[in-house]
Amino acid sequence: MTTVNPAGNSVGRPTPITNATQLQKPSGMPVHKYGRYEAVDIPDRTWPDNRITVAPRWLSTDLRDGNQALIDPMSPARKREMFDLLVKMGYKEIEVG
Repeated sequence: MTTVNPAGNSVGRPTPITNATQLQKPSGMPVHKYGRYEAVDIPDRTWPDNRITVAPRWLSTDLRDGNQALIDPMSPARKREMFDLLVKMGYKEIEVG
């Protein structure tokens, strides 16, 4: 598995957040329709009480070899075409295998 990132960082490390990496296009998902779930008060736990307040940084894993366990796997040319499409869509980190 290889991580491809345009910043040229070492493989396996996430790309640091910069002005260039923040240009990912926003999702069209209507997030305003969804509210928080109701909290359950259990005093002995700690991590479930943490709240996600911002969206995670998304990266594409569509080109990993594990996703190619199909009857008709993608050829290298088709993988390249999909890579170019993901770049055009605004992905800044793409995992390739």
